[in-house]
Amino acid sequence: MITALNNYPGFIALLAVLLSILGWFVIYILNLKQQKKHLQNEYRMKIYEEITELKKNLDDRINNLNILLCFKIKTIFEDIKNLQQGKNHLVPLYKNETECWISYMNELNQSRNNFNDVLIDYYYIIEKWIEVFPAIKKSKKTLCKDLNNLNKISGELIFDLQIKNFRGDGDFNKRKQEVIDKTESLNKLFDETMGYLWDFIIILHNELLAPVFNIYLNERDLSHIDTNVDIKYKILTIDGTKKRMVHKVNLSNK
Repeated sequence: MITALNNYPGFIALLAVLLSILGWFVIYILNLKQQKKHLQNEYRMKIYEEITELKKNLDDRINNLNILLCFKIKTIFEDIKNLQQGKNHLVPLYKNETECWISYMNELNQSRNNFNDVLIDYYYIIEKWIEVFPAIKKSKKTLCKDLNNLNKISGELIFDLQIKNFRGDGDFNKRKQEVIDKTESLNKLFDETMGYLWDFIIILHNELLAPVFNIYLNERDLSHIDTNVDIKYKILTIDGTKKRMVHKVNLSNK
């Protein structure tokens, strides 16, 4: 019976049509899967590019605020001291200590406002895409907590500087030292936050791009640094934070 059917021209034609339809259907399904994969890869690239671009802007804002708040303030204190002692020739940019202090505070407040503007944009982008890749939720939460802490502590110090108003007061040196002590502690927080921002980019790369290009980045490692003291630091990972240490070396033997 099968032989008879196979010899039937209409059956052969129908079989050929069915096989052709099946072939086109398989190709269609494969194309859909390929398009879906391509679209997913495009989204991965888009997410990574958006976050890394904002990270660059955030780095610039954080660096600027760090320099002003933890380093330039020492120069400003010296300028005020010279102006108080009548050594105006050493500080030609300002007529008196009041002008010097107001100029610095204006620059500092503008820097913090710029930092806050980019920080809001950074939070928005992370929240926008976080549901697509839930694996990074824990590291995102840790990073945002650190950024919030930096924003809070730096804001409190700036407010404290506005209240204290370092102009011609008797205990200027005492209050100056209190501020410098706070800035040294704050500078460590700036360093930690900058490190976490870079760690988060490594996490994003390994979650978003590594499955596409099969290239994985290693965790941040400072062991290549030559130092005469032990350096303790933390890195941000997809599971939270890890403690690391760079052991001191005898630089005199190098």
